[in-house]
Parts: sequence; C-alpha cells; structure tokens
Amino acid sequence: MWIQFFLENGHFALNILAALVTFGVAWLYSDAYTINKKKHLLLKISGFLLLSVTYLVHTAYMESTLVPDPLIPKEISLYLVSLIKMFALILIILGLVNDPLQPKPGKKTVSFNLVFTSFLAGLAPLAFISVFINPVLSALVAFLYLRRATVGLEHHIKTVAFSFFLFALSDLLAVGFLFNSTLNADIFAFIASFGPLWLFQHFVTFLACMVLLIWLFSYLFKSLTTQIFFTYVFSIVVIFLITGITFSFLLVKNVENDTVNKLQTDIKILNYVLESKSSQILSDTLYLAQNPETKIAMSDVTKNKLKTLTREILLAKKLDTLVITDENAKVLIRAEDFERFGDSLSSDEMIKKALLGAPAVGAYLKEETLTSVILLKSAVPVISDDSADITGVSPAGVVIAGTSIDNAFADGVKKATGLEINIFSENKISATTLTNPVNGKRLIGLMLHDKNITALLSGEKEIYTAVVNIAGTPYLSAFLPVLDVNKNPVGLLSVAKPHVSVLQTAGASLEMTIIAIIILLVLAILPAKLISQYLVSQLR
Repeated sequence: MWIQFFLENGHFALNILAALVTFGVAWLYSDAYTINKKKHLLLKISGFLLLSVTYLVHTAYMESTLVPDPLIPKEISLYLVSLIKMFALILIILGLVNDPLQPKPGKKTVSFNLVFTSFLAGLAPLAFISVFINPVLSALVAFLYLRRATVGLEHHIKTVAFSFFLFALSDLLAVGFLFNSTLNADIFAFIASFGPLWLFQHFVTFLACMVLLIWLFSYLFKSLTTQIFFTYVFSIVVIFLITGITFSFLLVKNVENDTVNKLQTDIKILNYVLESKSSQILSDTLYLAQNPETKIAMSDVTKNKLKTLTREILLAKKLDTLVITDENAKVLIRAEDFERFGDSLSSDEMIKKALLGAPAVGAYLKEETLTSVILLKSAVPVISDDSADITGVSPAGVVIAGTSIDNAFADGVKKATGLEINIFSENKISATTLTNPVNGKRLIGLMLHDKNITALLSGEKEIYTAVVNIAGTPYLSAFLPVLDVNKNPVGLLSVAKPHVSVLQTAGASLEMTIIAIIILLVLAILPAKLISQYLVSQLR
C-alpha cells in the first residue's frame, strides 16, 4: 500500500513538474512576443500554455485502485486530457510551420506549411481517438524542432527536439491503459497501474521534463523579473508539495492505525463467536448425555433406539460428528456413519477427561484430503444416576459432538462484517473467503511462513497484527490462536482487509487535497507576477 501511496504522490509531483516546465516555455515565448509580435509566437504560447493545463488537469487524476469512485470517471478524465493535449500539440505545430526557417548560408529550404496544414485539418474528425494521435503529434513537434536545428541555424533547440521525442515515447506507452480489461493475468500485471509499463512511462516523462528544463534554465533566467517570478512559484510548489504529501501521509497512517484497532476488535469478536459455538456444542452434548433415553439405548444390543436418537440430534443441531462410547472408550455408534463402530478412542484427550467425570471442550484437527480442518468438539460423560453434578461420577460412557469451522462459517461471517476470513489448521488455510484471482478457487491449503505466526502457534504470542502477503496480495490481518482442550494452539483465526483498502478509505480526502493544491497553485501565479514586477521596479 505504501508503495502505491508514494507512487501516486510521485505521479502528482511529476505532472506538476511537467506543467511548470511547459509553462516556463510559454513564458519564454511570451518574452519574445513582447518584442516581436508575430502570429507564430502567439500560437506557440497558446500551445505550451494549453500543454501546461493538460499536465495540471492530469495531476488531479488518481488511479481507480486508490479512488474507486472519483469525482471525474477515469475514462472521461483520460479522454479529456488526451483531447486538450491534442489541441495543444496542434497549436505548437502550427506555430512552428508558420515560423519562417532561417536557412544556412547558400542553402534553400522547402516550405511544408501547406502539407502540415492539410495534415492537421485531416486530424480534426479523428479527435475521438486523440489518445492514438498524440504520440504522432509529439513526434511531429520533435521533428519540426529538429529540422529547425539541423536544416536551419537554430542549433540550440536540438534539446527541445530530443525532449519531445521522449514525450512522444511517453504518450505511446500511455496507450497501454486501453488493455486494462484484458483477461490475461500476465498482460494485466504488466500494464496495470503502478506496474512495469506504468513505471517506465512515468520515468520517460520525467526524463523529457528534465531535458526540457535544462534547456529552459539556459534562457529563462536572464531576466531579473523572470528569476524572481519563478523562484517565487517554485518555492510555492515545493511548500505545497511537502505540505500535501505530509498531510496525506498522516491521514493514511491514521486510517491504517484505526483499521488495525478495528481488526483487533473484530478478531476478538470472531473468537467470541467461536467460543459461543463451542458452548452451544457443549450444551447439545450435555442434553444427549443427560437424557435418560440415552442410557437405556446404550444397553440395547440392536442399537436401533440409539441410531434414531443420535441421528435426530445430528440433523437438528447441524453437527458434523456425533459419537457415543462405552466406559472403556469403545465406539458404540457414530451418527454420521452407522457402519463404523467398535474401534477404541482411548487416546483422545477429550475422552480421557470425560471418563474422569469432567466435561471437555476445545478445538481438534480433523484430517481431510487437502488439509486438516478445525473441528470444535466437546465430550461429556454419560452418568448412571440422576445427579446434576456429573463431576467425579463414574461414567457409563461418553458422548462426543463436534462441528467443522468450514467455508460456510467463513462466508457467513464475511456477509455480516464485510471482512475476509481465514481459518488455519496450524499454519495452513483450511477455510477461507479468499479466492485465487486467476482461477477463482478458494486458497485452501495455502501455507504462511512467518516467524510471528509460528510464535502464535507455539503459545509465545496471544495476538498478532501485520501486513501479510497472501497469494501475492498484501492484506492487513489480525490473528488469534485456536486452542485445544489442553489450551494448546492447534490453529489460527484471522480477519483481513486488502491493504490498499486503507488507502481507498482515505482516497476521497486525498483527491480533494490534490485538487485544492492545484487551485492554490494556479491562484498563486498572478500574485507571484505582481510581486516580481514590483520588486524589480523598486530596484530600478
């Protein structure tokens, strides 16, 4: 999540830089226009100002993974930016083709004015696919600047040509967002926001800005008014960036801390739900153990009465297992499988405790095909008299009942809380609401290797909260151990939220913060100009 947070702020800072650089180029041309009022200079000024506006508008765009419901929908925002940029580049091209080329001595040049004007006129009906046209237009701007530097005498603008070739490459890489709906997981991971293509595209944009900035520095700061103006504006930008990023960081950190506290509360509530379920199982087991019909049915050789009695309880109470043994822990009946009886359960810790006259309850690992499953189980002695106190009484047998903590349980909790639920048998997921993003199957059998989880399972920790990577996705998770009859951990309970959801919670505030900074920056331009002009006039 924090990587995405800083990358989003990097996107914000980069577009502010691009807006500032292109505004500086417009300012440079405006200085020339005050001396020589030519139409081509006005076109270039308008083009670069509009290009600055493009980057300023794109600054407010936040990735949909961070802001699920932005003020301006993603598709409209990207189309608007592409459209404005297309008109900006067209204005720059018109300014360049209408600017007479200064040929080298003894060489003639061919005018391309009619060709370029016809070409640009032909692009007008294609405005709806501006996202594809912009790389071509940026490359065309680069070509025109390069032509003026090589065919003509303006060698100093080779740097500008190189920067626009980089901008053209950046625009071409930006087309990758059109493939966001692909079903191919590898392609999606490559072109997704904050993915390799996204990072490379922003890196190329940064290089283009730095190349143009180096050229700008060599010309822009020859005027005292300009030096004061841009120093003032740059200071405001830096202050606003630091303030905005710091505020955003503190906001997200507070949201994360609140989420951690809530997860710790949620995991304790989930543990309480399991304890309540265990108590309910114990109550059902006590009912059957203390039922006089149970003692009578246990002595029936045919077991017909016992079958009827246990089957009714198994179905009515929605139990996964219901077993009755004699005083020697020999199985008399299994309600879930009448054919399996006669085996001994004397090694079972719960039955040992129950045969000593005390009820027992706890978690138990039940082996299944893919993984072990957590089974909440209770064992209660069957007493031979009507005494209410069963402790210390020699039992005639034991009733054991249990129910699995399975996917249905996890789904029910998620429906009520909205949280992702994981049940671990030891460090392996045995029930979960999480699914594999590729095939949609639940992440049953997935193992987590973490020293803090090991510490929980060994009883060294009571609760653990951290960002845990599950199937390649970071989740903010809270863990509590599930205890057996001897109070030893046999598994874990976990509630989780995607870590990026913390950033999404603060996303609306982040979006409004960025928009506010953009508005303040725009409003600061006029005071900066007036102050710089006033200071220069005082010096004179």
